[in-house]
Amino acid sequence: MRNVDRIKELEREIGRREKKILDQARELEAAGKELEELRAGSLEVQRLVDALLVVVAMDAGDQAGDQDSGERIGWRMTIPGFDVEEINARYEVHARREGEFYVVGVTEREETPIGVAPSSVSPSGCHLPPEGKA
Repeated sequence: MRNVDRIKELEREIGRREKKILDQARELEAAGKELEELRAGSLEVQRLVDALLVVVAMDAGDQAGDQDSGERIGWRMTIPGFDVEEINARYEVHARREGEFYVVGVTEREETPIGVAPSSVSPSGCHLPPEGKA
């Protein structure tokens, strides 16, 4: 192979590699933008859940105070522990806004996914004993 041909071949290889690097840089930039969008969405969901918990605790909870001073410091509400996957598999939430209020409904899904026993979880998310073994 002549040197001129070898140089041309190497220049083409450099060109292919430079294109590949540019394509990867574009992909990385797109992935970074997508990650930022997902992060922003995650923070939005976190803020929504925090706001919902605040409203529920204030509406359905008890006022909490400092045990030493008796000073009111906020609200407290105790709920039973639950399994997120089981609750989401068994129930679905319907919500809408009516004026200044949100109306939230919970219904049992028509089909419970495989692996989730229909009677193993109560609406509050508590695990129930099998029937007849309470």
